[in-house]
Amino acid sequence: MERFQVSKALEKRGVTLAERKKEWLEENPIYGRRPELSQVASDFRQALIDLTTQCWADNAMDRSTFSDYVRSFQTTV
Repeated sequence: MERFQVSKALEKRGVTLAERKKEWLEENPIYGRRPELSQVASDFRQALIDLTTQCWADNAMDRSTFSDYVRSFQTTV
């Protein structure tokens, strides 16, 4: 989301910030903004790959808390 720019021209035309963010996310899908995980070694734990992708969620509400991550590491490592 760091590349997301608020356009004053769109703001003047009545396009809401939520609409602009939604459009930006559609034009910049997650796979284009994150490393390609298919290159990870085949013996790498899937749970850690899943945890990594969950950390990348654009919406903070879709990400787990730090405590959740600690518990996950304790059970997967």
